[in-house]
Amino acid sequence: MEVLAADIGYGFTKVVSASRVRVYPSVVIPKLHTHITVDIDTGESPDIVSYGNTEYLYGSKATRFGKKSQFPPRHRCFTQSNTYAVLLLSALSLVHNRDVYFVTGLPVSVYENEGIKTSYQEWVLNILRPHGAINIKVLPQAMGAYYDAVLDIQGKPIDKNLLMKKCAVVDIGYYTTDIVVLDHLDLIYRETIPLGVSIACEFLVQELSSQKEISMHEAEMLLRGEKLFICGKPVDVGNTIEAAKDRAWNLISTAVTDRIGRGEDFHLVIPVGGGSVLYRNKLARLFKGAHFPHNPSLSNAYGYFKYGIRQIRKGSKDA
Repeated sequence: MEVLAADIGYGFTKVVSASRVRVYPSVVIPKLHTHITVDIDTGESPDIVSYGNTEYLYGSKATRFGKKSQFPPRHRCFTQSNTYAVLLLSALSLVHNRDVYFVTGLPVSVYENEGIKTSYQEWVLNILRPHGAINIKVLPQAMGAYYDAVLDIQGKPIDKNLLMKKCAVVDIGYYTTDIVVLDHLDLIYRETIPLGVSIACEFLVQELSSQKEISMHEAEMLLRGEKLFICGKPVDVGNTIEAAKDRAWNLISTAVTDRIGRGEDFHLVIPVGGGSVLYRNKLARLFKGAHFPHNPSLSNAYGYFKYGIRQIRKGSKDA
């Protein structure tokens, strides 16, 4: 059995298997273009998935087609949309085994609704089972980062004493920030705050509209360090980008500290998600016990993978 872990976010999809790791924009569009062949190998992945009776492009390839290619809008039905289904199927490109243990997560505000969680699991299984996924485990989204911090790649505890400590995970995503608090392995607090990196993206789209129309995806790329080009020439918009980052940070940091303070009561505060990369220095100053994973953007996906490995090993021992 092969473990496949996927963290499907509004901004980016992160997938981890035993042999590969992939990160790509959560952008999906129907395949409408015609590819022109000139016998040049670009080395690109096809990034095409068939779902229903339609072929879809996903990821970076999908972002090329039109200014309206952007991250999916935030709504509760995202996890049962065609976009989500295509992203689920895209994750299978990392495995070749027909016997897959699939691990993923849901925002904590959704996970705690048993009816929604059960319906989600059944829907995902119906999509993936024909392709070999026979087991699925759904976790509260930020729990992946916790498992990443406390388990090694074999799914074994790195330090058993750490498991008894009070720790918090702050997962700053695209539309939301998830907070979970654990103490002696009990999940004692969880909340989804409707604030994320999209605040900065929306600000950039609006502020730059007089110079160039950009999509939400392009705004995200500017936040991540890419340059803005107009007519092929780079344009300095650094001040606008910093203003956008500050606007989002002020709202997110205030909301988080209102709920868990500055982390004085925690052994560790683990900031993860794309927002933790943007605000690493600010988070390090905010939380004295801040512990940054090796790759905060991938931490949930790595944690899901480690959890899956641990469950399979436990199952083998039980057998």
